[in-house]
Amino acid sequence: MKRHQLFKSASDFAYETLDNKDPAALDIAVAERFKKEGLNPADYTLWKQFFQQSRQQLVALASQNAPSFKPAPAPSAAVKPVK
Repeated sequence: MKRHQLFKSASDFAYETLDNKDPAALDIAVAERFKKEGLNPADYTLWKQFFQQSRQQLVALASQNAPSFKPAPAPSAAVKPVK
């Protein structure tokens, strides 16, 4: 299979799994997704490497703020909660 198709498949799945923090569950999900995609078993190692690289880059990007980011204002002690 062409490398860019493998990369696209792996990076799309990496994006879908950003909320998953459990390494064991993630390994199982990776194997299941590869099987579900119906890809050539000989490409599993490369696909998994693409997945890991993409996920690492996405996690790094998620930790950076965009230039337009403005933190939420801190709650003021003078503001009373609405009941």
